Amino acid sequence: MNAPEDLIALRDVMKNFPVLEAHTPSHEIAPNDIYFPKAHVAALDLDRSLVIGNRGMGKSYWANALVGRDTRAKIASALPGSRLAEGQVEIVYGFAEGEGNFGGVSRDALNLLRAEGASAEAIWRAVTLPDIAKQANRSIPETLSERLRWVVGEPDAVRDLLRTADQALTQRQCRLVFIFDQLEQLSDDIEGRRQLIQGVLRLALAYKSYRNLRLKIFMRPDQAADSRIFQFPDSSKISGERVDLDWRATDLYGLLFARLRAGARCAFERVAKNVTAAWWDFDQLADLPKELVDDHRSQHLLFDQLAGLYMGTNRRRGLTYTWLTLHLADARNQVSPRTFLRAIRHAADHQPSPKDTVIDYKGIHAGVNYAAQNRVEDLKEDYPWVPPALLRLSGLSVPCEPDQLIEKWRNPSILSDLKKITPPDKMPEWLASSQTNDDKAFEDLLIAMATVGIIEIRKTTNKVDVPDIFRLPDDIRRRGGVTPQQRRTAKLG
Repeated sequence: MNAPEDLIALRDVMKNFPVLEAHTPSHEIAPNDIYFPKAHVAALDLDRSLVIGNRGMGKSYWANALVGRDTRAKIASALPGSRLAEGQVEIVYGFAEGEGNFGGVSRDALNLLRAEGASAEAIWRAVTLPDIAKQANRSIPETLSERLRWVVGEPDAVRDLLRTADQALTQRQCRLVFIFDQLEQLSDDIEGRRQLIQGVLRLALAYKSYRNLRLKIFMRPDQAADSRIFQFPDSSKISGERVDLDWRATDLYGLLFARLRAGARCAFERVAKNVTAAWWDFDQLADLPKELVDDHRSQHLLFDQLAGLYMGTNRRRGLTYTWLTLHLADARNQVSPRTFLRAIRHAADHQPSPKDTVIDYKGIHAGVNYAAQNRVEDLKEDYPWVPPALLRLSGLSVPCEPDQLIEKWRNPSILSDLKKITPPDKMPEWLASSQTNDDKAFEDLLIAMATVGIIEIRKTTNKVDVPDIFRLPDDIRRRGGVTPQQRRTAKLG
């Protein structure tokens, strides 16, 4: 039996979980606040250039953490598989914000350089050269425009500089890495943005021919789905090593337990010991025991202590441990940590508070509904066209034929409204070039919704389904039969 004061202490910690906002280079990350999902080791490996992640999955968070010296040292210590501890590493931004306050170049400067007619790869080479020249102890043209002309006009001299810098880095056992993030801010011009993204990828490939020069590129799934950015020789050497940022259920619960332990250590450990004292033979462990990090069976036992076993009075309603993450998952079976912690925080606020657990199934239901509404708002930041497209589906019953969604969007046509609310830097090409009753544009909207995980197009039946996290806020109904949550298997480990 857990002591009431321990349950209250843990509930208070949950109620005060901070809102996880989107990270920018100006956000400082405290090293001790970092939680390390083991599934993200590959994403932090500096030799794997391309990292793909949807909104809220941690792209900018990890970009920021890699650039910071203290946070980078913490990552190297906690995740040996990231290889950050192999020699010295210097990491700087190549691009991270549209105004360039922290990134290597501003969007306005990029527009001016493109107007000069140089290739995007040459532009990015010019952007990265100052940090490279420091390694070679060489002087190069000071202004970006002058460097670009030097890159274009004297390629042999530039290659000599790169080789000299690479040799100097080898002697120091050091690597130099350029971080590229927030690529949607590169340009308002769709074709210009595509060229600049391809230029980054080309440069990443070119720098792979050197031992110690690397690019680390954080990209959204809809950007990676544009096959045209990979239309250059040997692009598969970049696309083939892509890493998808994902949070398994065990990662999310590990994050939850780490937050609870940090906020109310004694109460948390007493509750954990009620499950099995073997976890806590070493009370001075700095980190969570391994069982609570990646063993879903052990996590399940502890979460039952915190939330109760069932999502109702019996097993038929589902188990709390699996129900929560499955109902927060998008169509790609992914859950963002921000959404997960929001649901937990709101569940802890739900009244009346349970007496024998920290939260209960009623609070979890309320938390999922709240988190679902906020997840749609989160995605609106990157995809402004998503919320109105979902709202138009109100009253629809899923799963259904794709034509039923398209008919909802067609009568009356939603395309002009989507254009009005979508700023140029977030305008997908299919929308920018669409006409009022463009059949292809409606099909492209369907594909775009699937690409970012809003809808699922079932491979076996070709029917369209909408996961609960997007279905509930807009009154999209579910037909009888097997639910997606029953069909899916949680990503536990």
